[in-house]
Amino acid sequence: MSNLIYVFTGTGNSLYAAKKIAAALGDTQICLMRNVPAAIGTHERIGFVFPCFGAGAPQAVIDFVRKLDITPHSANYFFAVATAGDSGANSIPMLWRELERKGIVLDYGADVQTVGNYIALYRMSKHPEPKLIAANEKAEKIAQQIAGGVRLGKNAPVFHFRPLSVAFYKIANNVFAAKGKKLCVTDACTSCGLCAKLCPVENIRMVGSKPNFTYGKCAQCMACVQWCPKAAIECGKSTVGRTRWHNPDIKAEELYK
Repeated sequence: MSNLIYVFTGTGNSLYAAKKIAAALGDTQICLMRNVPAAIGTHERIGFVFPCFGAGAPQAVIDFVRKLDITPHSANYFFAVATAGDSGANSIPMLWRELERKGIVLDYGADVQTVGNYIALYRMSKHPEPKLIAANEKAEKIAQQIAGGVRLGKNAPVFHFRPLSVAFYKIANNVFAAKGKKLCVTDACTSCGLCAKLCPVENIRMVGSKPNFTYGKCAQCMACVQWCPKAAIECGKSTVGRTRWHNPDIKAEELYK
């Protein structure tokens, strides 16, 4: 049977990891978590790959899984991988909980430390190459473990909530909500519309040839800020003058097609 991987990504790190896993598994379809699909069929393995936002899973990922028509019989093996600039914290436990409500138990979970990209809070690394190399090696190791059918068991540390991260997640989401209201476009905008295409939660629409950010669903994935070819999108004053970055092995069109 074939394999299926659902991916949520803003700047490409999670999609890159998913592609590494797909290459190891073979016969794998990668679906972006942009729209809830119809019947997903039956697969050998079903996986979820997504970034860690504020010590937990993005709300968009949680919403997607809640709407997903998936059962324990949808696959013989379920896995999840979280990409993060530092630690995946409660990302995997949060997904575990949502799947458990559907009667599904994750067989495998892991974090991949990669280049942090939340430019609204910090500057991008001037030397991302070492971390990208390490992330690549970790993703390949995880891919081989999934391909080999490694099962961790419910007592594995990666599935357990970290109390301090739970509190931090609540604070971070309030920060994200505030940051989302600060998105704006400068005169450098050329009306290419790439930001609207990239936004995974349809928070951006082109109005009068310029992007409009007033729909209140921003996930703070930073795709619009990081991918804009003219660096014309800012998140308040915090991103002004900061170098943009996105995964160099991912093309923009891969995030919306």
